[in-house]
Amino acid sequence: VNQIVGNEFCVQVEAKGAGIEEWCWLIFVYMSTDRRERYRQWEFLEQRRSSWGDGWVIAGDWNDLISNEEKRGGLARNSSSFVGFQNFINNMEMQEIAQKGSFFTWGNNRAGDGYVEERLDKIFASAEWLARFPRMEASNYFRSASDHNVLLFDTELQVNNRHKRFQFNSGWVEMEGVAEAVREGWQISVDGSALYQVHQKIKHTRMALLAWHKSHHRNQEKTIKVLTEKMTALRAEGRDRDWEQWGLVKSELDKAHLDEEQYWRNKSRALWLKAGDCNSKFFHAFTSQRRHANSIIKLTSSSGEKHIKITIRNGKSTRLNDPNWVPGLNRGSPELKVGIDGNLFWVHDLLQAGGMYWDGNLIRALFLEDDAGKILQITSLNPRAEDKRQCDLVVKGKFSVKKAYSTMLAVKMATSAVAESSGQAEGNKRARRRCWELKVMGKVKHFVWQAISVWKIAPVQWNRVLEEQLTVKQWWWWTSNMKKDDISEARIQLSTYILWWLWRARNLWIFEGQWHPEEWIVRAAVRDWIDYKCRHISG
Repeated sequence: VNQIVGNEFCVQVEAKGAGIEEWCWLIFVYMSTDRRERYRQWEFLEQRRSSWGDGWVIAGDWNDLISNEEKRGGLARNSSSFVGFQNFINNMEMQEIAQKGSFFTWGNNRAGDGYVEERLDKIFASAEWLARFPRMEASNYFRSASDHNVLLFDTELQVNNRHKRFQFNSGWVEMEGVAEAVREGWQISVDGSALYQVHQKIKHTRMALLAWHKSHHRNQEKTIKVLTEKMTALRAEGRDRDWEQWGLVKSELDKAHLDEEQYWRNKSRALWLKAGDCNSKFFHAFTSQRRHANSIIKLTSSSGEKHIKITIRNGKSTRLNDPNWVPGLNRGSPELKVGIDGNLFWVHDLLQAGGMYWDGNLIRALFLEDDAGKILQITSLNPRAEDKRQCDLVVKGKFSVKKAYSTMLAVKMATSAVAESSGQAEGNKRARRRCWELKVMGKVKHFVWQAISVWKIAPVQWNRVLEEQLTVKQWWWWTSNMKKDDISEARIQLSTYILWWLWRARNLWIFEGQWHPEEWIVRAAVRDWIDYKCRHISG
């Protein structure tokens, strides 16, 4: 997590994780039940959108509907009451993520004519987010403890059935039979190198724990699962459900959850009594360990090692976790598939007796397939020579400023799609800065940014521009680099409003079949322009 921004109705989190190379924004909202307050909140989100970049997802309780189709029971709403929320969604240019499970997310659980269900909770995402995660899916889970369902979204949904990676649950430690399973798996006799023995012992221990867990699967978990499925089926029947059975099943499910909670509370108390009071070193160490495991300590490798290249000879001075010893690997060190600390073993442990050849079977068992293939392609093995370390910024044993500059320049050029001239680059920088300095509505400012940086379309002809097909990006670059004496600020502002309303009129015609003449577009643009100026003058 890089930063968290919060207020009374939303939390904005900038974060990234496994599979996400760039920072993304996750926004969670709880919108007001007051319609006028929601309009203020919508405007706030529209203004904040520009700071989120292209990749973002926003989810929560919106306390509003898109249409009457998202409502079951009660009085139907007037169609005009949905326009505000619909316009907000269009202005944000976001798409709702389909939900797997129940269609509705909230219910008042009242029997008879007073029964109402609505789809108040939704997850939306930007186009860039959906392009990054095309398999993203949202799941809708019923929970008896709340009148709202739980929404869970998965960015990396796997369409194929793959085996789940084994993870040891710390809650198993105090359970009966765990110690015996670990002892049985670890005491197996294995021949081979030290690293191979550790790998095989971990493998057999994992299999013993899986066998124990399968037989030890507690009945309480099954009870909660069965009762939850019954509640979901009853809720799908709407107000025609058997309300007596609904209340009975809900009571049983509540009791099952309480029993589950009490079970783990007792387990926690037993652990507390055994280890000491809550102010002991054990308690603080355990808490600190959890906090440490849930935080991101480093985002990049240490700068001191990023330019060091290692050539493997006998492998006795290079650890498995050392960076840059595998040629062609984008990240620092190869990734292990099993729970082994790479700092405890040397590359030499991966070699066959004599040190001339790799142990292919061991390497494929320990590392990811691509990483294992790159390791097996290393042909510099020599049991009589030490591993060679060389800095790519050093020439003939001395640090070279020229070499360092050329290396960094090559990296920069490799990451740039097109190299710009200094004048062109400065002009582009000025155009981007000019966009965000505009004194116009937030939605208009963001529209201009989208037009010049994403769409790159919409031919225009304005003032002294002679080109027949000039994109908005080219026009904006030309405008931003003109002298202030040649063009007024007011004219630029009004032009952006006209462009935005041209786009709005186009959308109204394509999606809603509403045609508006040019006079209507100009009047709407001038009205917005003047209204915004008056508000800022009065403020």
